[in-house]
Amino acid sequence: MSTENNDSLIEADVIERAKTIARTSTDKDFADILGISSADFGQRKKRSTLLPLITRWAIKQNVDLNYLLRGSSTATSNSLDPDPEIASLLEGARRVLTSGNPIAFDALERNIRYFAHAIAAEKRADEMGRQIQEMKDDFNIIKAEMARLKRENLRIDMDAEEQSLKKKAR
Repeated sequence: MSTENNDSLIEADVIERAKTIARTSTDKDFADILGISSADFGQRKKRSTLLPLITRWAIKQNVDLNYLLRGSSTATSNSLDPDPEIASLLEGARRVLTSGNPIAFDALERNIRYFAHAIAAEKRADEMGRQIQEMKDDFNIIKAEMARLKRENLRIDMDAEEQSLKKKAR
């Protein structure tokens, strides 16, 4: 499955959780809550670009972002991640996202998306490399089999020529 499809699935989950939090069930009603038209909502949904708008709404509404984005509540643990270094970075990201600074929010969001895309691209490249190696291995097997068949064909031709010479010699 491509990353874009994964992003769409994740965003679809976030949209559903956000609509539940907002106590609405329709895209049109949620678009009104976000302050955009239902047509704009539909276009953003198709392009998987609603997440920043929903996140800003959630921050203004003091929604648990961990629940909104991941489907789990921070109430179950003191930090988003048991690794202290990661938890510290996530806390820093939370402070940037809740700072009210739209430039910082946008820069962080772009960087996160960029690196997520880069990691996904690296995984796809690794998979392609593995597939290429499998094809090289298959090619070498086929090449060896063709060489064996050529030798066998040559032996058959030589046997046939030898039989023909024996018949002529009689």
